Amino acid sequence: MPMTFAPSIPARLRARAGRSAGLSLLELLVAMALGLVVVLAVMSVLVVGEANKRTTTGTNDMNQSGGFSATALDRALRSAGAGFSQGFDWGTLGCQVYAARDGTNVLPPASAFPAPFAALGTTIRVAPVLIGQ
Repeated sequence: MPMTFAPSIPARLRARAGRSAGLSLLELLVAMALGLVVVLAVMSVLVVGEANKRTTTGTNDMNQSGGFSATALDRALRSAGAGFSQGFDWGTLGCQVYAARDGTNVLPPASAFPAPFAALGTTIRVAPVLIGQ
């Protein structure tokens, strides 16, 4: 069935109304170009944000490592010569303990300790925590 229009509509509009059924190729290309520009802008913002996050995380990790190193070094220097190993294994595990009571040597003992401490031996070294396997 052919389309009929009122006589007041110009012939040029009637011809266009019969063939307009979607986007032209030019309109589609412009829309895709605008979409590409928007995607590029969003991606550039994301890339900059991710780079800033990596930089901040790396700086925080360096600060924490430096603080831990300074604390470990401070602990080692403060305990130098104190006789306590403070968890540092220098191969000696602290200082040899010598104790006397009323002029008689108590430590190191002249003989092995009684049970259940016989496995300790006669050499005792001061260490705050000693974990053996």
